[in-house]
Order: sequence, then C-alpha cells, then structure tokens
Amino acid sequence: MNWQYLKQKLQSKKVLICKIFLISLGVLLLGLIGLELFLRWHYGLCDAVLMRSDPDYEYIAQPDQNRKRFGNLIKYNSHSMRSDDLRDDSLRILCIGDSILNGGALTDHSNLATTLLSEKLSASLKKDIQVLNVSAGSWGPDNCAAYLKKHGHFGANAIFLITSSHDARDTMTFVPVVGKLKYYPNKQYKLAIVELLDRYLNVDMSLFHKTKDEIDEDFRRQHHIEQASDKFNPGYAAILDYAKKHKIPLYIYLHANQNELKANKLESSGEEIVSFAKENKIPFYCDLNNGLDSSWFRDPIHYGPEGQKKMADILYPEMEKILKEKK
Repeated sequence: MNWQYLKQKLQSKKVLICKIFLISLGVLLLGLIGLELFLRWHYGLCDAVLMRSDPDYEYIAQPDQNRKRFGNLIKYNSHSMRSDDLRDDSLRILCIGDSILNGGALTDHSNLATTLLSEKLSASLKKDIQVLNVSAGSWGPDNCAAYLKKHGHFGANAIFLITSSHDARDTMTFVPVVGKLKYYPNKQYKLAIVELLDRYLNVDMSLFHKTKDEIDEDFRRQHHIEQASDKFNPGYAAILDYAKKHKIPLYIYLHANQNELKANKLESSGEEIVSFAKENKIPFYCDLNNGLDSSWFRDPIHYGPEGQKKMADILYPEMEKILKEKK
C-alpha cells in the first residue's frame, strides 16, 4: 500500500474541506451584510422613532427626529409634535390625540391629516397655516390634558381632540414602558437583523439587545396595562376647562373602529363621549356619520392614507371658518 499516496489524498481532502468552509463562511457573511443593509435601507430598521418618559403625561416621542421607516418619512419637531417646526408668522390650530392622529410609522408625513390640512388651508387662505399634531400611541384625553397644562397650546386658534370609544375608559397608569416595551424604544438596535428577530419575529435576542421587551403578558396583567377604568376619563373635562380658561374653542372628532362600522353604531363608551360633548355644547364630528368605509382603515382601528385624507376633508370646513375669522 502506498502510504505516501494516501497521506497526500487525505491532505488534499482537508484542503478542499477547508476551502469549502471558508467559501461558505464568506458567502454567509456576505449574505448577512447584504440582509443588514437591505433591512436598513429598504425598511428603515435601526431608525425607529425614539420615546422618552414624562412625569406628567407618561411618555412622548423624543424631540427633533427625522426618520425614514418602512419607506415613510416621520418627523418630530422640537416640541415632540409630529409636525414641522413652528413658524413665527403662522396661524395655528392644534390637534391632539393618540395613534389615530399620529399615524405611526406606517403613515408618511405627507399623508397625515394635519399635513394635508396645513397645505390645503394655506392655499385657500393665502396665509401660512399650521395644523399641529400633538399625539402618541395609546394616549388618552388625560395624557392630552396634561400636555396642554405643561406646554400650552402654542397660540392655536382652536383645539381639536381626536378620540375613540376606547379612550373613555383608558386612563393613565404611569407604568414605565419606555425602554421596556418594544414599541416604546429609547435607543436604536445596533443591528437591523437583531431588530427584525427581536421586535418583529419575537425571537429572544436579549443577549444582543439589553432592552429586550420586559413587558410580556404576565407583566401586563400584573401592572394592569391597557385595562379599562371604571370611571369616565377625566381628561375630557380637563381639556374643556383648559379651553374655557384660555378662551379658545374646543372640538371633538370621534373615530369609530371597524367593529362599530359593521354594527353601524358606537360602543357604549363612545356614546358616553357623545353625551359629554352634547351636555357641554362642544361641537363634535363622528366619522361614522360622515361616510366611514372599510377602505379608510389599514387595520381594525387605524386609518390608512385614505382615512387620513377623509378625516382632513371632514375637519377642513370648520377649520377654514375659524381661521377666516382670525385673518
């Protein structure tokens, strides 16, 4: 037997295996780098809207952000509004509310109702008009009232509260969610692949990302997160008191969800909001009475671009009337 030949044969196989391994490793690394770049550039991962905690209204977006997420431009000004920076000579209307008004990462800045209203009113009145967007996901009227009390209304000529039936019983709990709940991040993921796995595919990546979502279902139950209150949200009355004190008109826009659309009636909590508005002579609009259609929605609750446009169409005539009197 030619041992030298066998030795050379084995050596050749080792070299071949080593080459295959290195080539495979190189292909894998190139694939991961390609995926990382694709997730960042195409989907905007590692460019999430960052949040901050607040002792008065729980949380809000950090100021001065300009993000590109899922192909959508997301801007926050120095006052944490989802609006352009305030301009000294502009006439203003302030809209305040939750994720319905905010639009989230799936709504481009250009498609927001407040952006559409700002542009349309400016063109119509030949004046610089800013319809301000003060909002955050899961805010209730009490969050909104606390923001107004702390920061004021920025010289706005009217306040429009954008609300939904569930807000009637959704009161602040001050459970710390920023930096704990995945959808309230206070820092970016270092790798887009880790964000994809951790935030969207629910793979445990706590070894790589220390702010792994600590608020699981048990945590939610323990701290009563998103549980309904027994009392009507005091924020409605607080916002009304604020408007009266500062002698500015208040309007309520009541948004119905898809279940209410199918039933063609508001939930009982929504009827409470209507009763509050009527009792206090607050002008209110309800999309359910203004042609609401399933095409307005992107999910069971939130507006898509069509819904944002329709909300702007509903509010436009009253806003134009208000501002014409102030010109």
